[in-house]
Amino acid sequence: MVIAIPTGIKTFSWLATMWQGSLRFKTPLIFSLGFIFLFTVGGVTGVMLANAGVDILFHDTYYVVAHFHYVLSMGAVFGLFAAFYYWIEKITGLRYNQILANLHFLIFFIGVNLIFFPMHFLGLASMPRRIPDYPDFYAGWNMIASFGSTISVIAVLIFFYVLYDLLVYGEQDLYLSWNDNALTWYYIQRLVISNRCLDTSINFDAARPWQFGFQDPASPIMEGIIDLHHDIMFYLIAVVIFVLWMLCRIIFLFIRERNPIPSNITHNAMLEIIWTVIPAVILLLIIIPSFSLLYAIDELMDHEVTLRVIGNQWYWTYEYPDYFSDLSFDSYMVLEEDLESIIGKGALRLLEVDKRVVLPIEVGIRILISSTDVLHSFAIPSLGIKMDACPGRLNQVNLWINRPGVYYGQCSEICGVNHGFMPIVIEGVSMKTYSDWLKIKNEINYRWYDRKFTTFCFDSYMNDLEKDSELF
Repeated sequence: MVIAIPTGIKTFSWLATMWQGSLRFKTPLIFSLGFIFLFTVGGVTGVMLANAGVDILFHDTYYVVAHFHYVLSMGAVFGLFAAFYYWIEKITGLRYNQILANLHFLIFFIGVNLIFFPMHFLGLASMPRRIPDYPDFYAGWNMIASFGSTISVIAVLIFFYVLYDLLVYGEQDLYLSWNDNALTWYYIQRLVISNRCLDTSINFDAARPWQFGFQDPASPIMEGIIDLHHDIMFYLIAVVIFVLWMLCRIIFLFIRERNPIPSNITHNAMLEIIWTVIPAVILLLIIIPSFSLLYAIDELMDHEVTLRVIGNQWYWTYEYPDYFSDLSFDSYMVLEEDLESIIGKGALRLLEVDKRVVLPIEVGIRILISSTDVLHSFAIPSLGIKMDACPGRLNQVNLWINRPGVYYGQCSEICGVNHGFMPIVIEGVSMKTYSDWLKIKNEINYRWYDRKFTTFCFDSYMNDLEKDSELF
């Protein structure tokens, strides 16, 4: 998160460089302005991802994809185009078509934002990245992103045509060629003239189509994650609005027609101190609730139920080791052609499983997570859970379910060709329903055991459990 301080310094330095300048809105400057905006958006989302509490939900989702593409694939690429349009005339001594170059910027700016901005919403809806297919309710924003990619391809074709037009039909200009001393004298004269003048001067436990925010929380940790996200967004929106205001002021006040003589100020120590201290203060304000959430996530609680989760390629194995029975089962994704016959109408494609995990609500639950082959990630967005399943290692998360419901998740760590087809379904029920479900499961699992011993042990355990359930 500390990298936000030098990033903020860079942004304010770029703005200060243009402040009180004499701006000519040619293509290089337009791409530079676009770069500052896109880099700022990528930077503030990076601050969000730097908070470990929120990143539990954002890890390996499309929110991460949107972030690093805004910083690299969009911010850096716009900077490269700005440099290209600035230097290509000086290298070749030829003028490019200004109208086509500006059209390239406009279409490219619209296209890339249509591609990657909706990915923030997909990340809030917990769509995993690097999957070959996705549930249907993610289709809307993905359709917008696909439309944006088409626009971006058109922009790239326009760029290649601008390059072709420059090399074939470009007009030669003495003041642009490095081979002519006129360029040097031209800038010397401008510098002398400038210096002379300056002296005087409803519950959604799975994602839904076109979703803008998180899935509805069903655990205290998820509620904390959403609260922290909203707190951080207050600062991020303020930063983005300020940067946009500065850009608009610069564009309006210091266009060449209004301010023909640029300022020659290069340093201001007090201003540099201010724009270093302000990002640091903002980060300190963010760190306090961020650490509170992080400690709350790692806090151990008294648990009454233990669930053991084992990741396999490509299904999950669940075990309930608290009881006298060997209560375990494998959970596989239901194929699309079997959805109606197994689950019924309204089933969610790529998210339904043949056997659901059943857990009681308002009870401390310990989940032990491991793997038998490669890395997996056990993730349920509505419960605020995301933990890697590592071979040879036992990871633990604590869970408290606030309300009844059916909670859907997916494996969020790339684990092979069928990574996108390892759904997770947890059903939160009352303690009475949970105890009845355990009785049925134990009767099935223990038919080959000594029934007298098994019935005595299990019935005594269930009697104690039902007495505890009266508290709920």
